[in-house]
Amino acid sequence: MNAVEALSQELRPAGSEPCIALAGMAVRFGRFTLGPIDLAIQPGEAVALLGANGAGKSTLINALAGRLHAYDGSTTVFGAEVRTHLVETRERVGVLPEKVVAYSWMSVREYLDLHRVMFQRWDDVLERELLRRLRIDPGAAMQQLSRGTRVKVAFIAAAAPSPLLLLLDEPTSGIDPIVREELLAIIRERSAADPRQALVVSTHILEDVPGVANRVLVLREGRLAADIQTSEVLADPHPLQRLREVMRDA
Repeated sequence: MNAVEALSQELRPAGSEPCIALAGMAVRFGRFTLGPIDLAIQPGEAVALLGANGAGKSTLINALAGRLHAYDGSTTVFGAEVRTHLVETRERVGVLPEKVVAYSWMSVREYLDLHRVMFQRWDDVLERELLRRLRIDPGAAMQQLSRGTRVKVAFIAAAAPSPLLLLLDEPTSGIDPIVREELLAIIRERSAADPRQALVVSTHILEDVPGVANRVLVLREGRLAADIQTSEVLADPHPLQRLREVMRDA
């Protein structure tokens, strides 16, 4: 039994397969090191990834998404090593990056169509529903949209392929409160819609955590410093203060 199998056997319920299993996973950039990390995330879990800027949140998300290959140890998604199964990984994973990048000539429709061709399981009905609910004009130019609207379009691109793993990197950072509440409500719905799907969302906004996550991971200076259930936080009379203490003491 290798390290991933041993970790999976230890942390998963009988008969289930982890969505994510990390065994000794480590990434090095100059003086910064993320890891080594041992971690398993099960289908159906919604995980909030917390930590200061530079703690390694985006690096971890990029590794899970198959966008980062230079790491030690093992990173598997649904039992497949990401580096050697990039096509399978990317078909199963939806990603909302921290920075939404689009060519200057692109409309919303062209942006979504560019993503559509990369996935076999793109859900046209879900795409239309989200465009309607989020009040997005498919003909609008991406470069002329506010940050909040670009994030909503990128969320559609991440969710429409019906991924089994949804990775959201700071989805509510820098957007207005109304857009934030709209997006959080839909994130909650999509997370609950498929019990096979796992969600990992990084955020600086502690108020977002109780509504979207049932598990909290804290990264500090590249190490996994805390791993707790959201129910422990909500059991506290002052849950946000409890989250701040977890981050401070991790």
